[in-house]
Amino acid sequence: MSAPAKWQVALALAEWKCANILKRGIGPAMARYNTARAALRHAINGTTPQKRLCADFETTVAGIPCGVVITSYSGARPWRQHTFSGAGPGDCDPPEYEDVEWRLVDSKGYPAAWLEAVLDKDAPARIDRECIDFKRGQGDE
Repeated sequence: MSAPAKWQVALALAEWKCANILKRGIGPAMARYNTARAALRHAINGTTPQKRLCADFETTVAGIPCGVVITSYSGARPWRQHTFSGAGPGDCDPPEYEDVEWRLVDSKGYPAAWLEAVLDKDAPARIDRECIDFKRGQGDE
């Protein structure tokens, strides 16, 4: 077990007891105590706590409401001819298409790999389109 994590739990518990006796600051003290207990539990089990993610927009997968977090987006770039002296048809940049990467989160904001497992064959293309439409609608914010 982790000695620093046990120490943090003991300190938070003492702070919570004092707050109960003084009848003020009970809520924040209890929150610190719960956070310390969770840290100790993760230290004992050798796990890391999951982080909540803020979904960019909502969608459904197999009828289940969920959120979509866009992790990467690159906009489309048209074909471009270079204009330096002596440039010809071979001196150009090919067009680049829109590319988007995303991940699904549940209604509370936690990563939901189980939702990605139940995607049907058309859902990824639909979610890609929704992500691109969302990013286009954002503009230059």
